[in-house]
Amino acid sequence: MAWREWTRCVSHLWDTLRPRLTDLGHRVYWDLRDMFSRPQVIPESEAVRFRVLFVCFGNICRSPLAEEILRQKVAREGLAGLVRVDSAGTSAWNIGRRPHWKARACAVRHGLAIHHHRARLFTPLDFDRFDRILVMDRQNQVDVLELAPGSPATTRVHLLLDFAGGGEIPDPINGPPADFDSVFHQIDAACGGVVEDVVREVGRRTPTAPCPTGP
Repeated sequence: MAWREWTRCVSHLWDTLRPRLTDLGHRVYWDLRDMFSRPQVIPESEAVRFRVLFVCFGNICRSPLAEEILRQKVAREGLAGLVRVDSAGTSAWNIGRRPHWKARACAVRHGLAIHHHRARLFTPLDFDRFDRILVMDRQNQVDVLELAPGSPATTRVHLLLDFAGGGEIPDPINGPPADFDSVFHQIDAACGGVVEDVVREVGRRTPTAPCPTGP
């Protein structure tokens, strides 16, 4: 009986430790892989016509994924030089950090890269810098609106899923990689609607050349 109890305890301990060790191994792999990545600095062109900011809590999973997804979609529309895309968080906990390793792994699985991103804090100045401020959930929305300099600025703030039928995008930070994939697909679908909005706004804000007149 003592042997059986001992093996049962060992088995239980292993079952408890295995997911933690697996998680640690993955985290170490992704951190080593991206150890020497540098923050990406994208200079803003004078040609920029529209600016979009994504906001979540920590700026290390949902919003950097959304930033890169929209940036790729905008580039496919031929508007890369006319649209600025950025992201930020409502919490100061992660300032300067790379995205969570599960978010970086998720991005790679879908053909994207976010290892160059560094988390930053959302500030009231962002209301002047961006035309659309797209938040992931209602708590993000509350936190952002509390910093609004006035009621006109609040019209710039929307839930991201308002562009895909409504709802909230849950924070996957403590979940398994599958949760990140689910969130990725939600963001990707919503960004399809955001692109349509961006294309309209860029078209509206881009002056058209006058038609040439004959002699």
